[in-house]
Amino acid sequence: LYESDLRQSVYVDFVYRVIRYCRDVHLSPVKSLEVVGIMVDVQKRATVENLSKEEAFRVWSQLLIERIKSLPAEEAMSLKEVQHLTAHVTSTYFNHYGLHHFVFTQDRDGERRRRDVFVETARAPQPLADGLVGLEAPATA
Repeated sequence: LYESDLRQSVYVDFVYRVIRYCRDVHLSPVKSLEVVGIMVDVQKRATVENLSKEEAFRVWSQLLIERIKSLPAEEAMSLKEVQHLTAHVTSTYFNHYGLHHFVFTQDRDGERRRRDVFVETARAPQPLADGLVGLEAPATA
């Protein structure tokens, strides 16, 4: 399914990158689950409601605030974590929002085909030891 359905492959990559971000910045499993849930919900609403980038960012901000408030006290996100998450989401998802929006809202004409082709590789060069001896560089004036 992943290779045959372009939308599914883009979606899987999207979710994977969110999970990888959470792991890379060492968010707890509870915080990671909330971050992934927020991003999945934003993507879903953006697609279903045909949201602009600005509208989707507002939805993201609202969901972030709501879900941060609902976390248990011991799982509260620090200001630094929220700032880092905001910078990350802005520079990744929202930076490429138009592409995500296009992929998930526009029908694609045509079909995808896979073809294995042979590409001839260049021959390996002769060893330098087999080169001509005695050639001198031209004199410079």
